[in-house]
Amino acid sequence: MIKIRNLKKQDISSAEYICLITAAKEIKDTPKKALRTLLMYNRCYTRTQNSSSFVAENENGRVVGYILCAESLPKYLKGFFGTELQEIFKISFTSGIASFFEAVSPAAFSVKYSAHLHIDILPEYQGQKVGTALMSALKEKLVSDNIKGVMLCVGKGNVRAIEFYKKNGFKVIFRLFGAVFMGLNLPQS
Repeated sequence: MIKIRNLKKQDISSAEYICLITAAKEIKDTPKKALRTLLMYNRCYTRTQNSSSFVAENENGRVVGYILCAESLPKYLKGFFGTELQEIFKISFTSGIASFFEAVSPAAFSVKYSAHLHIDILPEYQGQKVGTALMSALKEKLVSDNIKGVMLCVGKGNVRAIEFYKKNGFKVIFRLFGAVFMGLNLPQS
């Protein structure tokens, strides 16, 4: 039985493990790339966005998936630019520049979709509705916080993830090179 609950400080190492296990080989195949992946897709959320982030825990108490969300892009970027981006620039200038542009890319859609998310599930738990349960918990939280919309960015080759997002109500809002931006309008209370 899977239990969904808020992310806690003690879950951070599990979330980082899951982030790297599920990341594409080309963004984790060296220690520097793996560090950049954690800084870009995990650490700012787990450091600053705990109230809108959830984990899925199996019957043994093991974290098997997570959904991390920033309800406000400006607040997220302030934290990211102040800490994680500085660390990425230490890895390499090129990584820093690429990460800057990747981080600000949702800004074009942030009026309609102020929140953005990152979700990962261990491979052996995929296809078992864990992602759907995490997504439901997040949607409920965002609606209760009066958030109008949430977005994400996914690689165009990640067809399985794109289909999952569509099943959860997301629509493609923009395509850019290898990226697909997807958004979900949330009901207002």
